[in-house]
Amino acid sequence: MSDDDVKQFLERIVDSLPDMIFVKDAAELKFVRFNQAGEQLLGIDRESMYGKTDYDFFPKEEADFFTQKDREVLASGEVFEIPEEPIHTTHGERWLHTRKVPICDDDGTPRYLLGVSTDITEQRAAAAELMATREELQRRDQEAIDLQLREAQRMESLGVLAGGIAHDFNNLLVGILGNASLALVDLPAGAPARTALKRIETAAERAAELTHQMLAYSGRGRFVVEDLALDQVVREMADLLRVSVSKSTQLALDLDSRLPTVRADVAQIRQLIMNLITNGSEALEDKDGIVRMTVKAVETDASYLNSGEWTDTGLAPGTYVSLEVSDTGAGMTPETRARMWDPFFTTKPTGNGLGLAAVLGIVRGHGGTLKVYSESGWGTSFKVLFPASEPTLTTEDTDTDRFVGELNDGCVLIVDDEPIIREFASAALEQAGFEVVTANDGLQALELFQVDPSRFDVVVLDLTMPQMSGDETFRALRAIRPDLRVILSSGYDETEATARLAGKGLVGFIQKPYRTSELLRVVRGARRGPGKP
Repeated sequence: MSDDDVKQFLERIVDSLPDMIFVKDAAELKFVRFNQAGEQLLGIDRESMYGKTDYDFFPKEEADFFTQKDREVLASGEVFEIPEEPIHTTHGERWLHTRKVPICDDDGTPRYLLGVSTDITEQRAAAAELMATREELQRRDQEAIDLQLREAQRMESLGVLAGGIAHDFNNLLVGILGNASLALVDLPAGAPARTALKRIETAAERAAELTHQMLAYSGRGRFVVEDLALDQVVREMADLLRVSVSKSTQLALDLDSRLPTVRADVAQIRQLIMNLITNGSEALEDKDGIVRMTVKAVETDASYLNSGEWTDTGLAPGTYVSLEVSDTGAGMTPETRARMWDPFFTTKPTGNGLGLAAVLGIVRGHGGTLKVYSESGWGTSFKVLFPASEPTLTTEDTDTDRFVGELNDGCVLIVDDEPIIREFASAALEQAGFEVVTANDGLQALELFQVDPSRFDVVVLDLTMPQMSGDETFRALRAIRPDLRVILSSGYDETEATARLAGKGLVGFIQKPYRTSELLRVVRGARRGPGKP
């Protein structure tokens, strides 16, 4: 094959390649070779390019860029790669991925510059579109996460608010219930004022029920925790549930009798069941329909518990007791579903809107979770999961009235920041024969106690106080006198209130609001304990 044949053969190969290939002389960077793909890409006749530079075909900014890169390649003597560079053509702007190589003589002197450029315009546009799509999805995901976070923070804030209001309200109810009970003791059986005082007591009790719902919503509403069989709880309530629904509602109970127990407060569970059943009946709007309750055991794994449909995720896999209440009503609109847990929100003409809010709080307070299925026109189903527990035996005896005789002597220190509680407790205990000293906070209690630690037989101590909390006061008092008998008092539930002082020597707990009889019972119980000082 002659030299001309070889030359033509090589040129045909170069023209067959899909990439733009060009050659410039090293001295003046004039084009000396250009392939067919480059000609088609630029839309310029290649014969017209020979002997000319980039400045003859491209804008000055582009020509400056190309020339700078060419000089860098020739100076370095190495392959140079440009991942992205724009170029103006007769078809518009294109983007190239270019590799430039110096062609040198035997002595290493650069004679030519070889360039190979791949058109990446379409790939770059596709990548940009993909990146934009990914960023949009990330933005939407982040918005969803932010929305969930704001909703969780809002619900948490409302829970804290509800719990705080309930706590303060309970303090006021101590004064109302306590003083009413004191007045009833002083009045003879036939006194006309007894009827009015009884009504005050009844109104205060109803107010206490409202605070219990608010505490339940805040997740701080458990009072007496025990091992319960949920099917048995429902069976005991069956008659009450049937008279609580409308006459057009058919109540169906599907209860598995072979259930593990759950650790729960029976009063709170009854409230949850009643709220869900009455909510389902009201959803029927006095039309014929069915409200069904199903109670059964379920085995769960992590994927099921973390599906995202539950109000609370991250629970441990294992055995749960499922309590599901469904109705054949009209279902909820998306707007109603978005607000169904809000306290004081209701779609009913009457009611306080705390029913479902209390349900959510009770479930959370018992370490469970909840999901809702509802679609407008297709009814609603509430499914609750409570973690199963092993039955535990308890030897606690709270029947303090079984003791013969009453110990109404000794000195009791009442520590509470609410004046109405101190006044009532003092009057009740003094009327029963006790000596009473009061302190308005933990610091004052310590000052009084340090004067004569042996004077005090029992301390009734509020958990939540300014400056020095109840548990701090408890530890300080016990540090001075380890055998001191302390009764804790709180508007929150016993489990939460005493958790930080478990095993530290508490002899009793009294839940606010309380009556005279309840206060005397716990104080007398503390005085009767073994090793009375």
